[in-house]
Amino acid sequence: MKNIFVIGLVLLASLFVSNGASAQVSSKVNVTSTVEGAAVNVGEENIVTWESQNFPLGAFVHINLIKKISDNPASYELVRRVAEYSVNDGIETWVPTKSDVGENLYVEVTCAGSARFPDGCESDVTLDSFAIETSLANNLANVFSAFFNGFLSIFR
Repeated sequence: MKNIFVIGLVLLASLFVSNGASAQVSSKVNVTSTVEGAAVNVGEENIVTWESQNFPLGAFVHINLIKKISDNPASYELVRRVAEYSVNDGIETWVPTKSDVGENLYVEVTCAGSARFPDGCESDVTLDSFAIETSLANNLANVFSAFFNGFLSIFR
């Protein structure tokens, strides 16, 4: 009788624990595509896509342009936030600016607002680095603008 009571108590306790405790599963973001090729031009539209898992209803993401500054350990610095509190619909369009010009750049998609992710959230970075450059057309436009402004200043 004592053994049956102990077995019943163990079964009851395991049932209570399995129903009362939920497994903690963190949210996750996976970047699925970003820029095509090794370089992107200032002023050209680019599309970033991602997939998310275990995302709370109404949660948002941030899209960041980051620069890798170290390989071992991998370390990045924020160049700028491309999109803040973007709807988690899996797609965002961004246009690089002159201040973004550089090499060894990556796009990062992160979970926005830690309060919505009590079990944590894993962000993701693009696999391949890229550069942001000014195009020949942009360079020519800048030279022409500087020349024209200098020319006008002579007559002022």
